[in-house]
Amino acid sequence: MDHDEQLKNLLQKLNETAIKYNQLLKLTIIFESNYFIKQKSYKAKFYKGNFLHLTGVLTNLSAVDFFNKCFEGKIQKETLLNFPNEYRTKISTKLKNLTFIDQYFCNELDVQEDFTRNSVSCAIATTDGYKTIGFVKTSPIIRPMTILNRNRLDINKPIYRVKPKIINQK
Repeated sequence: MDHDEQLKNLLQKLNETAIKYNQLLKLTIIFESNYFIKQKSYKAKFYKGNFLHLTGVLTNLSAVDFFNKCFEGKIQKETLLNFPNEYRTKISTKLKNLTFIDQYFCNELDVQEDFTRNSVSCAIATTDGYKTIGFVKTSPIIRPMTILNRNRLDINKPIYRVKPKIINQK
């Protein structure tokens, strides 16, 4: 696949994943367990501004403008900063994981409090075994911070099986 085809594919994937991510913007996801140590429950909200970071893409657009352009199918290759080949693999993996974001919270997930991976520190992280989503605390809620390939929870720390509660905000 040549460079132009890769960029076209990337722009299409950004549009597809933004449409799926948009479904989460009106939801509150609640992770609740009597076994949690830090607090009994965590309320997660999704914002347009978190989408850019989850994709791994580099751009000069604001995070909200980036989401809006992706969602509308108006993202242009000129708005993306040139990035080295190692980022292309990273972005491809993140977008592959984001492809299923609209279905991710429908099943039980493994949840871990105080998740740390490299330089990322999160209030909780969740995994379905195929991808891990880390959430940072922005009191009183948590918001998505990172999406990683595979189960990245620390087996040396407690892991809890939780069925997320989904609340639709109208």
